[in-house]
Amino acid sequence: MAAKGRTGKAGETARPAKADGTTPCADKLLEDVIDSIPAGFMLCDADDRIVVCNALFREWFFPGLEHELRPGARYEDVLRAFIDSGVSRNGREDADWLKTRLDFHRNPGEPFEHRLQDGRLLRTIEKRTRDGGVVSLHVDMTTLDAHRAKAAHLDVVLEAIDEGISVMDADLNCVASNARFLELLQFPPEFSVPGTPFESFIRYNAERGEYGEGDIETLVRDRVELARQFLPHCFERTRPDGSIIEVRGNPADGGGFVTTYTDITERRRAEEALTEQNERFNAALSNMTQGLTMFDKDRRLVVCNRQLLQLYDLPEHFAEPGTLHDDIIRFLIERGDYRGIDKETYLQDRIAMIAEAKPVTRILEFNNGRAVAVTFQPMANGGWVSTHEDITELQQAQARVAHMAHHDDLTNLPNRTLLRERMEQEIARLHRSKGFAVLCLDLDRFKNVNDAIGHPMGDKLLQAAAQRLRSCVRDTDTVARLGGDEFAILLVSDPSPETAKALAARICDVIAEPFTLHHHEVVVGASVGIALAPQDGSDPDQLMKNADMALYRAKNDGRGVYRFFEREMDARMQARRNLELDLRRALECGGFDLHYQPLVDLKTDTVTGFEALMRWQHPLRGNVPPGEFIPIAEEIGVIVPLGQWVIERACMDAVAWPSHLKVAVNLSPAQFRSETLVLNVFNALAKSGLAAYRLELEITETALLQNNAKTLETLHALRDMGVGIAMDDFGTGYSSLSYLRSFPFDKIKIDRSFIKDLSDRDDADVIVKAVANLSRDLGMKTTAEGVETEKQREIVAAAGYTEMQGFLFSPARPTSEIAELYFPDHVVKQSVA
Repeated sequence: MAAKGRTGKAGETARPAKADGTTPCADKLLEDVIDSIPAGFMLCDADDRIVVCNALFREWFFPGLEHELRPGARYEDVLRAFIDSGVSRNGREDADWLKTRLDFHRNPGEPFEHRLQDGRLLRTIEKRTRDGGVVSLHVDMTTLDAHRAKAAHLDVVLEAIDEGISVMDADLNCVASNARFLELLQFPPEFSVPGTPFESFIRYNAERGEYGEGDIETLVRDRVELARQFLPHCFERTRPDGSIIEVRGNPADGGGFVTTYTDITERRRAEEALTEQNERFNAALSNMTQGLTMFDKDRRLVVCNRQLLQLYDLPEHFAEPGTLHDDIIRFLIERGDYRGIDKETYLQDRIAMIAEAKPVTRILEFNNGRAVAVTFQPMANGGWVSTHEDITELQQAQARVAHMAHHDDLTNLPNRTLLRERMEQEIARLHRSKGFAVLCLDLDRFKNVNDAIGHPMGDKLLQAAAQRLRSCVRDTDTVARLGGDEFAILLVSDPSPETAKALAARICDVIAEPFTLHHHEVVVGASVGIALAPQDGSDPDQLMKNADMALYRAKNDGRGVYRFFEREMDARMQARRNLELDLRRALECGGFDLHYQPLVDLKTDTVTGFEALMRWQHPLRGNVPPGEFIPIAEEIGVIVPLGQWVIERACMDAVAWPSHLKVAVNLSPAQFRSETLVLNVFNALAKSGLAAYRLELEITETALLQNNAKTLETLHALRDMGVGIAMDDFGTGYSSLSYLRSFPFDKIKIDRSFIKDLSDRDDADVIVKAVANLSRDLGMKTTAEGVETEKQREIVAAAGYTEMQGFLFSPARPTSEIAELYFPDHVVKQSVA
């Protein structure tokens, strides 16, 4: 620094003079040394007078005031001149600053810093010499201050970064790190001191098990040696607490490396969750039964599943993201998948649907017969999601269900529901049509066929009959099955009475022809009732009711015939309904009674027992014959409880008779099929106290012809109880002889029709004798029913019959008359007892 000395020219350093006024060479050398110091230098003696100062001191503190720095000047005067020059920028009051500075000069302490007017930052260091003087050294800290500011800014940046950062020099010592580094890797605070060796970090981790098990020294050495290679590296480290740190290191210029540490635990968890979600999404897509597509607002494919490719038989490249929706549609149309669709028209329709952005479901039908339901669901971003489901089988199933809802499952004919719908359609057009006819019919003797050869054959008979009925009408007419063996025909092609009559006659003829069913030849008939619209009604229910009444009349007139509805039929049907109601009330109120017809031993002419016969004395109708009310009881389902009442009442009456007399009770087929028959018989015997051998149950062949195994089981259960079993009406059924082989009956009762013909027909005599011989050979008793003449009695007696029964001996009589006529003494004894 250039400055003027007290006596020299400018640029000379103020130097001390000897007493003789000379300056030796040694002083000159000292002066040069002092000027070469890169700092402001001043030396004061014990009296605080300046001894020497260098050029930098004069330049910094007294530019233009060099004369104030002459040797011998008092230090306080120098400071006052310093204040007056305005160089100081310390921001304090001058007096306070002067006092503080003088106190520091006289009692030197810690270094301090102050800034000059030109912005320069000086650091002042003062030391007292041995002789009591003071050496003052002023170092320029301006450049270092800039570095400090930059370092401070760097510290702020480092601490603001969420990643941990460490900087190692070429000697593998840490020269910088931030708090996040210590926090992430859980290092102690003392590791933040610059100069901490890299090995210290490694050893700390090894000792706390960060690197797993193994020799500590080996673990440390290997990692330090690897670090000395200063290679770029990036890896993830899972810490014992489960956190995941991404470590990324890069070599620094001049050696060393900078390493960042990022906590990616949440990111990895999010990625794993996203991966798991994607796997689930892919699994869901792959396992969907429907095809799925997603398109963006530009109608480009985002995603689709394999089911879509399979559903439309699309090539694999159509599943690539970015595929145009229009290209897929064009491919399907050009391949000919759609029926009668113009490519561009269809595309425009689809584009318009997409632009409308409303949920839509459409059914697409393809040339191969498949049907696909496409559900379009728009998204907020202008794209859409669609699902594609093959509903071919569903539609077929729905069609089958719809068909089944309107058709009979056995014959595939329209059922009652569809018949009614078509009748309503015809009624709606009565004003512009000639009307129509309704024919109701059923198969005569169908029940016998069912009983004889079983329900499966009965079903086949119904199917065959349905085919014959179809052949009798035109396609515009309707043949329906109402249930069981009941059918109906809606005649609309030519509904005149003459055509209806001709159709009914043809039906009777066609159904009467024999049916061959699996080696069984079956003969049935048909009875037909006819109602005409509108003259017989303009309501489906009324027309069916009237046709049904005409059918009932046809059956009563001998079956195998047809009848038109007549107004008086309604009155007769009403009377029958009233009879049904009265029958139910009579059962509930005890309106029935039993009469008994004697069974007579043909050898001794003595009574062996009585057959119980039911009687109904109606309060208004009088005596209602069994032949009139029993069929009705069977039809309306009250024959089982009525038959049970007969068994119980007969047992209660018979227990008062002499012990050698038996009571016979008829079982209806429905009663015999009842699951509770055996139990009911047991209860009746137990309740009355009648001995089981005194009860005889008469079973018709019709009852025996159903469910062979179950029938035999029931017969044996009754026989094991001690009850007698008789086959009633023998000779009128289909398989009497087969049952005689299967079950040893106690008695056979030959049907009265054979007894009636004994005097007029020779074949009757032959049958009567044959039955007697058969029974004798099988060890069974025989009873001849309906013996009304002495001639008949003689024939059956001569044939070897055991018993007879009929008006020749006695009609059926009330219980009181039976007792008075046949065992009065017993009655008296019972009365006296």
